[in-house]
Amino acid sequence: MTPRHLARPLACLLLGLSLAPGAAPAGETAVDNNAFVYIPDVFGDIFGGGVSGTRLSAPPAAGDATSASDATSPGEAPAGATVVRAPAGASVGLPGDLGATTISADATQRLVSRVADASRFCRLLPESAYAVDCLSEQLESIVRDMPTTGEYADARTALATAARDLRALAERNADPALPTARLRVGGQVSSRPLTPIRPEARASANQQAIAILEEAETVLLRSAENSARRRGHYDRVALAVGSNKLLLRSL
Repeated sequence: MTPRHLARPLACLLLGLSLAPGAAPAGETAVDNNAFVYIPDVFGDIFGGGVSGTRLSAPPAAGDATSASDATSPGEAPAGATVVRAPAGASVGLPGDLGATTISADATQRLVSRVADASRFCRLLPESAYAVDCLSEQLESIVRDMPTTGEYADARTALATAARDLRALAERNADPALPTARLRVGGQVSSRPLTPIRPEARASANQQAIAILEEAETVLLRSAENSARRRGHYDRVALAVGSNKLLLRSL
């Protein structure tokens, strides 16, 4: 039986525990790129190998992998698990306040930074299958922080539509052989489990995801066509949305 065939029945064994607060709920995989992650060795082949049969987004530095028996703090590592420390320094920007209802340079910069940070966060995923839904989740998070009224309301609608369509795309092409997974980078954690896309559908799904982002860009640009006050600000948001296409094209 191949590792992929083993993945689903063994998914419940993936412990996904970390030292940081807010570990993933039971039944979900926690991928932590800034603290310890516990992954049973049996999943090494599924996620591509590496030190002690496991790997995150990059091979750990020398000395970063230890056996469970080396853990010194009570409850650090379950028996039979390999402790892997993710690459040091992995981080993304902290969320900015998106509550402004009036156009301003500062408010637009905060929004642009959050949108651009989406791909930086998702680039740290250990498995590219989760990238499309990761972008969806990141945009959802931005939309939740934006007001429904005011001069950024049209931008919020464009981002919400893109987030919805990306999530639906991932769900239509879900890979039953991989578990849903959360990603934690520094103090930022994905707000929900991410859905992986099955291998044979990934190339097509990535192209469809790019088209969804391009549609969001077009909507943003058109939304400010009749407003000189908003035009430059919405152009910047559209450019930030488009920057996330680079991640999908790199996969």
